[in-house]
Amino acid sequence: MTDILEVTDLEVTYQRSIRALHGVNLRVEKGQIAALLGANGAGKSTTLRAISGFIGLDNARVTAGNVRYFGEDITGLQLPKTIHKGIVLVPERDKVFTNLTVAENLEVVSTTRAEGSNWRQIEDEIFVYFPRLAKLRTKPAGLLSGGERQMLAIGSALVCKPNLLLIDELSLGLAPVIVDEIIERLRDIHARTELSILLVEQSAAVAFALASYGFVLENGKVELEGATQDLRTNQKILELYLGSGSAGRADYLANARRRREERANV
Repeated sequence: MTDILEVTDLEVTYQRSIRALHGVNLRVEKGQIAALLGANGAGKSTTLRAISGFIGLDNARVTAGNVRYFGEDITGLQLPKTIHKGIVLVPERDKVFTNLTVAENLEVVSTTRAEGSNWRQIEDEIFVYFPRLAKLRTKPAGLLSGGERQMLAIGSALVCKPNLLLIDELSLGLAPVIVDEIIERLRDIHARTELSILLVEQSAAVAFALASYGFVLENGKVELEGATQDLRTNQKILELYLGSGSAGRADYLANARRRREERANV
């Protein structure tokens, strides 16, 4: 399988002296959904921002290592060039234009990879992916719920026709039933398009529900990686992200059942 993304020995330094990444190594195959797990401050968001070209907006720079996209070295490539190449980030904050409607948010980002395309067709496609947004197309984004804003942010990214979608903190601050809906929508998008996705998650349960492969970051370095079906039974993962031992696994399964019940009652 072809690698769409390869990150090798990546180091990032903030304000010339604060090193946030200490040699990150990861690979994402074309058509794969992968997840970056880790606690706050582990370097997950910095990794995504370095890949996507956002790093230049953060008073930070890549000081070692490289990022390859379809084999091409794009280390240090800045916005909007990364978007034109097909790498699009859904950031943790400032996801949408709150003073614009849902439809206007989608339209305002249509000047990148979507140039020359039929705008109405693109809009209809996004609303097929996110039926909830279709009902809210004239509503200002500032009046949307957190989950609806996340759907709109992902929809806006998809307008750019990415090959590689990066999502920072997919489930942060969202109700479990909404998270499940977003997961289902992303599964549908992936099935239709074989889009490659790399997402940042603090919740192992969410990561395991969506991704087929995972990387665990600690102190700016990948300390553990593997297929999510293997990671979900890893003792370290159970203790750090799902509770402790067999009790943690039981809690994970109970929470999964609860989310299914909540979804059935909506």
